[in-house]
Amino acid sequence: MRKNVSRLASGAVVSQALMIASTPLLTRIFSPDAFGIMAVFSSTYAIAIPIATMKYDAAVILPKSDQSAIRLTALVILIASSLSILTGVILWLSTTLSLLPHAAELNLWLPLALWLGSLYTLTQQWSARRNNYKHFARSQIIGATFNIGTSLGLGIWLGGRPEYLIFGFVFGMASSLGYMYLSQSRGPTIPIRLSIKNLIHRAIVYKQFPTLVLPTTLLITFSQSAIPLILTANYPIADVGHFAVANRLLLVPSALIGGALTEVFRAEFVRRQRNRTEVTTLFQRTLRTLAFFAFPLFGTLTALAPLLFSKVFGVEYQGAGQVAQAIALGVAAQFLGSPFASVFVALRRADTGLKIQLATTGVPLVFLAAAATNHLPLNSALLIYSATSALSIAAMLVLVLRMCRGADNSPRTSETA
Repeated sequence: MRKNVSRLASGAVVSQALMIASTPLLTRIFSPDAFGIMAVFSSTYAIAIPIATMKYDAAVILPKSDQSAIRLTALVILIASSLSILTGVILWLSTTLSLLPHAAELNLWLPLALWLGSLYTLTQQWSARRNNYKHFARSQIIGATFNIGTSLGLGIWLGGRPEYLIFGFVFGMASSLGYMYLSQSRGPTIPIRLSIKNLIHRAIVYKQFPTLVLPTTLLITFSQSAIPLILTANYPIADVGHFAVANRLLLVPSALIGGALTEVFRAEFVRRQRNRTEVTTLFQRTLRTLAFFAFPLFGTLTALAPLLFSKVFGVEYQGAGQVAQAIALGVAAQFLGSPFASVFVALRRADTGLKIQLATTGVPLVFLAAAATNHLPLNSALLIYSATSALSIAAMLVLVLRMCRGADNSPRTSETA
């Protein structure tokens, strides 16, 4: 587990370090408006990508047979391709009929990003299945490099238009996926003859992923990604850009440590459940590790945010420092709680998990939307959201601990011990 965390963290650390290091350059080329539109694109992508795979990609790690996993892979590719095309049609109609704000910026790149992102999540799941994250970690660095290089190059050459940030994102993902494809000499090969009946059977066998895991994932993702969409409807797009820059900096701990621990914790928890071994210690150690990083990192970022943003990102982004202070508590709470949503599914309590995620994600967003629509200042609305999110996630962690202890004390686990 330590080796896999180290590999995933190394890729995340380097790629995020590159993204953070490039931000002062990007903020001097692209305006807050451009970052606001990019935030709308990123939020839409993050919410749509679980739907593009229907979360069948998360099932690839489960079958004992590689052939069953390959059929699941084929199912995900079929679903993702169909839904990406459908997304393109919907956005084209929205642009033509002027139904959605900023649809013109999304209609070309979002369907392609969804298709590439779906394939990339499959490579992550195959890395988890083989318990080897080496190539996946490298692909993160390659993607960040091409993303930054493309955005900077186009911005310097042609000017700071928002679509150049979006194109950099898509091209970086394509580069990551290309490396994963070329590096997998023994990667999964889709059989030439695939029975539709067999794919339907796979879909039915793992139906809990679209029916239970997908809603839970959407709630988690929506809580993390819907804020720019809510802000866009109530505040100027430049304010959304300030939030995007502040959020990018505060999400560094999650990207460096939280993402790696989340993926490996899920795989390790499933293995322990499969082998009927103790899980409470795993939960406690993971939470302590997250807290060890969270308190000094978020405390320092919060204290230095106003000075840091104006000096590093430019005077135009001074408002992002106040935004960072307002959202720091909520981001820290999400960092601590993010790995543990998978516990509900692993313990076959997905229905409970869905209710808990609805409370921890929906309630803070309702408070934010209410504050925004009542014309509260931006930072006040974000502070209300942040405090509500922290309280709800603390309650979730208490429940997860009780569930882990209950699983360890169950007769099946005791007999095995």
